[in-house]
Amino acid sequence: MNDHDERLQALIGSELLYRKAQELNIDQKPHIRRQIQQVVINDYLESLSLEQAENPITQEEIKAYYEEHYRTFNEPSKVRLSHILIAPQEEGSKEGAREKAETVPAEVKGANPLTFHARVRKYS
Repeated sequence: MNDHDERLQALIGSELLYRKAQELNIDQKPHIRRQIQQVVINDYLESLSLEQAENPITQEEIKAYYEEHYRTFNEPSKVRLSHILIAPQEEGSKEGAREKAETVPAEVKGANPLTFHARVRKYS
């Protein structure tokens, strides 16, 4: 068997295995779907890289884009800050406030921002 025939046999074997896997719905398993998605993304990124290599962006294009979008690049950062204030007089004593102050952070750590705001209102 020559090299061409061997490659053809391997290709046919691969296709048959793939079709059998599809029959068994193996391609529908979440981890397989993620791998397929990653292969598609990588292929897309590779095509973008090839396109970029064939049509590089010039310094003039970069400068024109920056000048056109100057305000976007120079907007001040926007942050919304919330805090939880635990007052000793509302808890009855400093010890009560300290106890609450030690338990609340564990409850709100990593909380969804919407949930966090509800907890701010609840505990403040």
